[in-house]
Order: sequence, then C-alpha cells, then structure tokens
Amino acid sequence: PKPKAKAKGKAKAAKLPKRPARTVVEPTLTSADLDARIDARLARLHPDAEPAPLTTDLEYVRRLYLDVTGVPPTPEQVRAFVDSPEEDKRAKLVDELLDTPEHARNWARYWREVIEFRASNANRQQARYDVLEGWLAEQFEGNRPWDEIAAGLLTATGRTDENGAAGFIAAHASSPVQLAGEASRVFLGVQIQCAECHDHKTDSWTRQEFHELAAFFAGGRLRRVVKQQPGVRAAFAVETTPRARYTMPDLADPAKKIPVKPRFFLASSKSAVPDGLPPAQLRELAASYITGQDNPWFARSYVNRAWAVLMGESFYELIDDLGPERAIQGGEEILFPLADQWRAGGYDVRWLFRTLLNTRAYQRATRPSDPSAGDAQLAAACPSRLWSDQIFEALAVALDL
Repeated sequence: PKPKAKAKGKAKAAKLPKRPARTVVEPTLTSADLDARIDARLARLHPDAEPAPLTTDLEYVRRLYLDVTGVPPTPEQVRAFVDSPEEDKRAKLVDELLDTPEHARNWARYWREVIEFRASNANRQQARYDVLEGWLAEQFEGNRPWDEIAAGLLTATGRTDENGAAGFIAAHASSPVQLAGEASRVFLGVQIQCAECHDHKTDSWTRQEFHELAAFFAGGRLRRVVKQQPGVRAAFAVETTPRARYTMPDLADPAKKIPVKPRFFLASSKSAVPDGLPPAQLRELAASYITGQDNPWFARSYVNRAWAVLMGESFYELIDDLGPERAIQGGEEILFPLADQWRAGGYDVRWLFRTLLNTRAYQRATRPSDPSAGDAQLAAACPSRLWSDQIFEALAVALDL
C-alpha cells in the first residue's frame, strides 16, 4: 500500500542545545600545595602573623570524627588513635572515616538542612525530608559525583515517599519562581531571587534574567496520589506536564502576562533555548547549565561550603552569596584553583574532603580569626558551632544511649 502522506505543518521535535562534553582529568593539586598557597598568602599580607601550631592528637581525633561522621569518637577510639605510634595515622584515619556510612549520613543531614532552610512549602508530608536525607546518604556512600547528585535533585519526578530526590522540587511545591531562586542559591551560591520583582539592587542581574531562569522550571506540579486515611499516610508525587509555558507579570499592568523564554543567566553565550522543549527536557537543560564544567560557580559554591564547615570560616561574607560581582574576603588564589581542579576532576566529593582534611591548615589549633586582635585569616582553625545533629549524637555517646 502507498505510504500515508505526512501531515502538513507538523512541527519537528526540538533538539536540546549542544553542551560541552563532560571530561575528567585527574587532579594534581595536593594538600601540601594548598598549604604552600596559604603560607605564601600569610607571608605576603601578614608577615608578622604567627600561624597556630598543629593541634594535639586528642583534639584532632575529636575534631575529625565530628566533621566527617557527625559523631564524637568513643573513649576506646580516642585511646587507640592517641596511643598509635604510626606517623601517618592522621591520613589513615581520614581515609577510614570517609569510607563509612556515618560520613554519608552526616553530610546528607547537612544538605537536607541547606535545602529545608528556605523551603517555601511548609507541608512536610509533601516534601518528605526524611526520604530526601536517605537518598542523599545513598549517593554520598556510593561516592557519586556532586554534579550527578545535583542534576538528580533538579530533574527528579515521582512519589516523594519513594524517590528522595524529588524532595528538592517538592520543597517548593514545583513553583518555577521558587525553584529558580533556590537552585541558584543552593548550587551556585548566587542569590538571583532578589531580581524576581525588580532588577537586582546590588548585582547586575535583571528581572528579565531571573524569569528566564524560572522558565526552565515551568510545566511541573506536585499532586496528591494517595489520600490520607486511617492507617494510611497521604502521598504526593512530582510530575511534569506535556508542555511548558511561562509568563511574568507586566509591571506597568499586573493583569497582563509577558511570555518569557528560558535562558541561563551565567552562560557565556546567552542564545535562546529552542521552542517546544517539554518540561522534562527543560529541567535537564537547566541542570546541565548549572552543573556543567563551563560554569565555575557550581564548583566554587560547594568548595566554599566545605571549607567553611571544616575550617570554620568562609571565603565570602555569606556562605551562600558568591558570584562574579561579590567581593571575596580573601583567598582567591586558594579557592579558585582548588575549585577548578575539583571541577576538572569530575566533582569527586571524597577527593575534595581528603585533600582538605590532610592540610596543615585543617590540623591547626583553634583560635578566633579576629583582625582586631592581630589574628590573620587562614593562620588557624576557626571555632564553629556544632550542628544540632552533632549535639544529639554527642549526648548519645556520652550517655551511652
């Protein structure tokens, strides 16, 4: 039989814009290299500053356990470490603790709180942070690269009580505006959400650029799939619709809606995204722009957070307010090369932690970094508060619960 003629005017399926291929190059930056950069900075800017000595084994083992696993060491673990005559016992303990489920759970808790901190959806039955934390712990325990974890959170669908990754989108009820602001803050350290209603007051981000980012997250919804009944907990699912259409209010006439096409505000080439991409592909593309190796702020944001937690202070005034127009407080020659190496190396979380934990900078004694008292940044470990989870775990160990 004669083939049927194709329907005239049928639109061709849109193709995703070509993105740079992901490559992995073994990092060459070592813990000693980082220490050398810190020493050079101190010698140049604070020649009279006396760096703090290395902390004692007794202090070090407690610090390492709390930072890596979130749980203080038991008396038996402390005695075994302090009494060990091995010269490389600190490096060996770092490797041992990074390979534990407790390490994965500790940092899953950290990122759960980062995500939950500014959640716009107050309904915990919908977001299911407990399931999100479990999913994150599985990713960290398997040493899944950070770009893959972030992409999983940005593109997840399914029931939030079954797929923990869907908790990030559910935390904002699948709202494009909320997801745009939080995706930028959490994964890039760039607070573009201030440009939702007007051009940013302290950065150059425009209202148009904010809504172009939000357009990537159009076409999603959070739907109840199981009704609350006696003995049965309600369940919700993150879904995408067949098509995405995004508009922003006209400031001159709020009743009027202005169509907005998605475009990534940090891309070197701000070409428009092809029309007709379904919501699932738009989110996949947004994740590619956010986590791509051509975007340095994804790596810098994570490394800045890890450094702040381990060393007690951030390179920026606020831990989640970085960006090309934010002034770095000090250490550009330390943060940027470290983030670049981690980015080129495929976002290996354990490599980053191992490199930081084996520096002399991490192992120094603690003292406040107070310029008025003559103390220089990076010359000592800076004291920091325990997390609520760490306090709970410390009490559990101390009281033998």
